Amino acid sequence: MKRYVALFVLILACLLPVAAQQREEGRPRFNMEEFQGWMKSFIRERACLTQAEADLVFPVFFEMKQKQMERTRRVGGLTMEAYKKTAPKECEALLKQITALHVESSKLEQSYYARIAKLVGAKKALNMMFADDAFHREMLRKAVPHGNGKGSNGGRERGGRHSERR
Repeated sequence: MKRYVALFVLILACLLPVAAQQREEGRPRFNMEEFQGWMKSFIRERACLTQAEADLVFPVFFEMKQKQMERTRRVGGLTMEAYKKTAPKECEALLKQITALHVESSKLEQSYYARIAKLVGAKKALNMMFADDAFHREMLRKAVPHGNGKGSNGGRERGGRHSERR
């Protein structure tokens, strides 16, 4: 009996480090505060905002992002529902709801950027918009694994007027 207990403890001792390594190397949980911190510093640098301007504008900016996220979640729910529907009338109704949410999100963005322009000026508001787009592209680029040997653009050359699009 003692042998079995000793063998069990020995096996357990060998497996624990392996299990711990797998958890450490696994994908970390998403941290919204950390993500927003990266976003703030990226946008602040790209849009040339002072600390005072950033303190003034980022609460409005993240309020807009929160409202857009609510609409995006609703679109996601409707999209999942659409995969279950086959009747043309149901699909037509879902299509109208989804496109209406996209239009609503665009109008929301328009109104919030107008508010931001009043706070820091149109040039910096426009720079914030461009920086926000660039931030998300950069995050996607970092998230995509590059193990295929072709790089982040799938082996296609960058730039140039005559680059082939697929």
